Amino acid sequence: MSDEIEVFGRYIRQSAKAFCLNFESIGVDWLPKSQILDGPDDDEVAVGEHYIFVIPEWLAREKGLAE
Repeated sequence: MSDEIEVFGRYIRQSAKAFCLNFESIGVDWLPKSQILDGPDDDEVAVGEHYIFVIPEWLAREKGLAE
């Protein structure tokens, strides 16, 4: 079992500490930047565009993004 999960979401906005994304499976939620293992940089994102983020499996499960 992997300890990292790729999640796919549509970028909405961001704060200094988190990205706000719309996920098809759960709707809108925030991903803390401190927990993103791989993904776009702050200045590479555009509103409405879809991105892949790699996050810890525990966080994906907590957010309902993994079984």
